[in-house]
Amino acid sequence: MQDHDTLATISPVSHRLLTGEGLMSARLVTAFGAVVPRQLSSVEENGIVHRQSALHQAASGDLILDADLRIRREVCPAEILAALDSASALFGALLVEHGIAVDFDLNEIFALATADAPIRWGRRRRMVLQSNGQVLCDVEELLAPEDNLARMTLV
Repeated sequence: MQDHDTLATISPVSHRLLTGEGLMSARLVTAFGAVVPRQLSSVEENGIVHRQSALHQAASGDLILDADLRIRREVCPAEILAALDSASALFGALLVEHGIAVDFDLNEIFALATADAPIRWGRRRRMVLQSNGQVLCDVEELLAPEDNLARMTLV
């Protein structure tokens, strides 16, 4: 059930968000208006900053997605890491603001389904710096259930 045709048919909002090019941040703002990150945890171990956050629509407070970032400290500019500590900025928006161009060398879409909850679609990506090809961050994004997303969507 993880192919693009199935995703497009049963979950069109999730499909639009997960299959777009580039960073997720801009697509979220276009689809839902202002987005507020809520940092759930941030731990550093062996040079990897592991940040878990939940992104919510500012207008409703409803969950849009859960994000799990594994950022390589030696590759990520210090000012971006400092801004993330404030928990009020989106990682992708910070990259754009600081002129950090990235590509993706992994883009895996997956479904999370349990017997007692609606299906949630997500993706795993690996961000690499365009400037030198170094891996900046591994990202896992897990969207809220499709019905919730469709209810919040502005466009």
